[in-house]
Amino acid sequence: TEGPTSVESGVELRPKSIKDIRISPDNAYIATIPDGDSSLISVVDVREKTGKSMDCGVLVNGFSFGPKLETLRPDSKSPIPVSLAAATRSGIKICDDVVSAPRWRPIYVRLSGAYDAPLVPVSCVEFLSDGERVIIGCEDKTIRIYNVKFEGELELSYQHTTAITMLSVY
Repeated sequence: TEGPTSVESGVELRPKSIKDIRISPDNAYIATIPDGDSSLISVVDVREKTGKSMDCGVLVNGFSFGPKLETLRPDSKSPIPVSLAAATRSGIKICDDVVSAPRWRPIYVRLSGAYDAPLVPVSCVEFLSDGERVIIGCEDKTIRIYNVKFEGELELSYQHTTAITMLSVY
């Protein structure tokens, strides 16, 4: 059976089986990734009762909404862009504006700083409160902080004793 739908719009609000579900900090969006291997993130706009699927182009291990900012830009009535970060087998992908320009840009995570170093699978990702940095957990037993506003510059890296599979930022 399929999940419940909004009576007004017919938008499915709950997939049959999900791997992860997130609610945006302003409670305006719900996003899910399906259970199993998928490159899709489904995003529902709760206020407008519309939904869309965003294809990352690579399998998604986990994802995170950007932090809550002002809900409206001070100079206009248009909403501030809602951002997403997705953890993938080759690094992270960032979508700076889910609402009006859903384009993904990759940030490759490498074993060392060298351009030709092997890629590191990323298990989980969370935005930090400044909205400019993400913290990621990797299968190579590292926790890393990247500045996503400046071309994915690595700021910090910490070695752990096991692969990192989940993070939470408060």
